[in-house]
Amino acid sequence: MNNIIIVGASTVGIELMDRLDNTILVEADPAKCTIIRRQHPDWQVIGGDSKQPDVLMKAGIETADVLILVTNKDYVNWKTALVVREFSVSKIVARINDESYRQNLKEAGVTHLFSPVNETIDAIHEEVFPTIETITDIIITKDSPVLGARIKSITLPPNCIIAAVRKGQNLQKPDPSLILKEGDILSMVSLGEIDVEIFETLAGSSSQHIPRTKVVYLLQSADDIKGLKEVAFLCTRFKVGCQLVYSHEASNLLNKARTVLEKAGVQGEYKPIIGNLLEEFMEHVKTFGKDDGVLVAVHQARQGIFGHSLPIKFIKHLISDTDVSILIAMGRKYERVLHLLDSTMIGEQCTRCAVSLALDTSAKLYAMCPHSSDSMEHDIVRGHTRRMARIYGIEVVEDIVRGDPTIEFVQKVKAKSNQLVVINWNSPFIRRDMLMRIINDADASVLIVGKSQM
Repeated sequence: MNNIIIVGASTVGIELMDRLDNTILVEADPAKCTIIRRQHPDWQVIGGDSKQPDVLMKAGIETADVLILVTNKDYVNWKTALVVREFSVSKIVARINDESYRQNLKEAGVTHLFSPVNETIDAIHEEVFPTIETITDIIITKDSPVLGARIKSITLPPNCIIAAVRKGQNLQKPDPSLILKEGDILSMVSLGEIDVEIFETLAGSSSQHIPRTKVVYLLQSADDIKGLKEVAFLCTRFKVGCQLVYSHEASNLLNKARTVLEKAGVQGEYKPIIGNLLEEFMEHVKTFGKDDGVLVAVHQARQGIFGHSLPIKFIKHLISDTDVSILIAMGRKYERVLHLLDSTMIGEQCTRCAVSLALDTSAKLYAMCPHSSDSMEHDIVRGHTRRMARIYGIEVVEDIVRGDPTIEFVQKVKAKSNQLVVINWNSPFIRRDMLMRIINDADASVLIVGKSQM
């Protein structure tokens, strides 16, 4: 190993310098540098701002194998990691104090992150409660199978109990005669792991807003074949068929679409339309209710000789005047599912939908959480997302939103392609004009759920 560069003369940085060989310390504070050189004359100490390339080059970043960022400022660690991307450092380790910097540090190239707070909590938990694991706090929704039931009538696995029930602002013991109502929150505790079906038993199906019977897709032009490939991908994941709604005059287009479905192994259903295609499609969609298990998909094409752009007025009416969930497809497979958390009842369902979609599409789950939402309900939703993701075995990245949640959400959506954005239509953080900007401007597919609660 050529050398290890340690940035930050914090307590951790000093301890690492004392324990490791071939180390070089970089510290911005001249006074600290003077003291350290006096106390440790054999140490290599470079004074200067680590965010400046010349300082890192002086420390030997061009030949370094490991960079360890342990300043007390996440901003400095992040900016230093960004500078180091220009060099070939195989391992970049960083301490994180504020979880809102986690994603920034990862995207900057940090390979190993550690949080003193989280590691301390985990260590205490494992030492004091080695076999007890709090699974989650589960919100009883109007779709819950146990809504209106008494505690004593609920069948749970032998390694799981209901520890407490929160009704409004009151925390109650789980009395066997207690009746569960919409909005009640159950605190679940288990010995060891528990099957994920417990969430279905108490909170209701997590697939409430994804197709259980079929996907209905609008086929207008040759450019829609691109969107159909995305829809076919979803159909194979959800094991449902696809109904194509098309103009009766577009037989050649139908043959191409049929080929796409057949290659994907998706069962096709074909509905020709005589007359105005958009108007008749709208009327057809209105025949489906929220309980029919139907997802309606349209392709928002933006370019191409044979392309088209769906009128934004049509999309607005499709979203607001129908009861089913709507997918605005861009014809891409998903590398990540992006979701803006909120603590409403429909927000809880939307979160479970995002978790299920990430599982079914093998995508990473990015959960954005508004910084101002520090209520207990919001903590429950955040905790539920993390635990559900862990039990399902998917990766979840939590991103704390510091500024205006709507604006930052739109910026996140527009920053990357190949993502599926799950939006709760009733979220207090989603403005209608911003939603239309996402659909118009972002190169991402958008799944809009929760309209049945309007």
